[in-house]
Amino acid sequence: MLSEISKSVKKLHFFNEVKEKDLSKIEKIKNEEEKFWSLSSLILDNAYPADIDIEDLWKKLTKEQKLVLSMGHLISEVKNGGVWQFLFNKTIYSFAAYESLKESSKRNILYLYYDKVMEQFVPLLKNNVYVEICQIFDDPTKTDEERWAAYNRGEEQLPEAKNFNDQFFKDIEKLYVDVNKYIIQNIAKSLKVTDIKGVKKENAPLKRKEAPAYFSKYLQETLGKEPEECSVYYGVKVTLNKQATDLFLMKFKMPDGYESIGIAGELTYILQSLNMEEINRMHKKHHKQELVNLYYGYHLAQEELKKNPEALKPQPEKWAETLAKLQDPQNSQIPVNVELKETFQYEKDTFFTFSGDLLYNDEIEEKLSDYTHIELRGVNEKSDLRYKGEKNLTMRTQYADKPEFNRMFGGRALSQFAIYKRLVRGKKLVKDNPWGF
Repeated sequence: MLSEISKSVKKLHFFNEVKEKDLSKIEKIKNEEEKFWSLSSLILDNAYPADIDIEDLWKKLTKEQKLVLSMGHLISEVKNGGVWQFLFNKTIYSFAAYESLKESSKRNILYLYYDKVMEQFVPLLKNNVYVEICQIFDDPTKTDEERWAAYNRGEEQLPEAKNFNDQFFKDIEKLYVDVNKYIIQNIAKSLKVTDIKGVKKENAPLKRKEAPAYFSKYLQETLGKEPEECSVYYGVKVTLNKQATDLFLMKFKMPDGYESIGIAGELTYILQSLNMEEINRMHKKHHKQELVNLYYGYHLAQEELKKNPEALKPQPEKWAETLAKLQDPQNSQIPVNVELKETFQYEKDTFFTFSGDLLYNDEIEEKLSDYTHIELRGVNEKSDLRYKGEKNLTMRTQYADKPEFNRMFGGRALSQFAIYKRLVRGKKLVKDNPWGF
């Protein structure tokens, strides 16, 4: 039986080449089911020898290609005859299907329903019930009634199959949307895209051994001095502009003692307000994957500023409207003594970074008329002050249409980084773990 999709190579061994304009046509298809099968055909059709052993093929497929292959089998079989038909006909993909569901469709819980089915199916494999069913079904000496009776006996031992099937057809459209989004975001790990507009072919991707010298030169140009130390902290292959490329997190130390992390490759940046002390304060293990996404968010912000030079322009009316919603008396926690620090417009979203205190509102019976001069006692502070809450916070809003906020510990720098993190939701270059801030 095939291993999980995560145990796969990063290099493309089997792949098709497609022109960017042809891929763009598929991306514009509005019917998500049609889009999925078009992408699947583009990635898999004639990409590998027809007579190759499936185990050998599996060893040379990338995780993304395995996902397309296993999801195609799962969807087609379940739509035709339910999850038991998939497990019966495509048993070899049964375990990969679980990981594929979980990897590609974060918004729904279909993989949990599938997991319950697998809890009932695995014992059938271990006690040879599945083998016996297959032997009867494939026995030409058996009547059709005997063969289908054996098949139905297997489905009867999977009572969770009905729940999965019901949820599958309930979520199928959302599943197509999520899977298509995943495939397109990782397209360079499934095929090679050519003739991409704006990509200069003479620009060779940065290699790991070249990264320290390349980044040292960048630091000299940016900070005016060469670093005392510069080394590769972490390397990862990502999809940028529909091409596979390597990015490197660089750890460096300047002559004045400043130490931090930057990024080198197709994206090359440092965040000068970020130092190692702040990185360690973000999370004791400072997840390297999330740092890559953080710099990508910074890159998106810089690109937005090029398109919209007024992205940082204050929006007093919008801020007043947002603050009024944040300070709705019905809220259990209300920002008070607020001072706006920064406005950032990104596409349709407006982010506000602000400082202030956080009033715990659930014990207050009367409606307050003024939220600008509230004296608070700290959560664990012994005081005669009437109102309780958290003091001296930096906060930011999350959404334009539904004003909510996050508390940011560590001052303005970390709240600004959190905005960059927000920009890459759904666009992350690498799967990551949460920071915890």
